[in-house]
Parts: sequence; structure tokens; C-alpha cells
Amino acid sequence: PFLDSLDRALAHTDAGDAQTFKDGIALIQDQLLCCLKKHGVERIESVGSDFDPNFHEALMQMESADH
Repeated sequence: PFLDSLDRALAHTDAGDAQTFKDGIALIQDQLLCCLKKHGVERIESVGSDFDPNFHEALMQMESADH
């Protein structure tokens, strides 16, 4: 169903109807989140918390005066 929904959303990019496109993408997001939740996958809120290498996975390094 995700690919069908993406095809329908992409079909509206040429129509110039931004709201319909946005609604289609929101529907796809809801479908994906529902599917992930069904399989036990949940969002991890970690923004603003200290990095814990036992819990978080570093994806990149960034130079900063903060650390």
C-alpha cells in the first residue's frame, strides 16, 4: 500500500494542488507509523539528552565549541 499511496501523491505534483499533495504525504506517514508500531518499532525521543553509547548510535561527528 505504501508504493500505491506514493504513486497517488506523486501524481498530484503536476496538478499544482499543494494541499492534496501534503494530505497524501501525511496519509503515507500515518500508514508507515502504524505498520512500524504493529511490529514494535517506536520513536525514541533523544533530542536534548546526553549521548549514551549504550542507547544511541552516532551517525556523524561535528566540531563544536560546546564539547
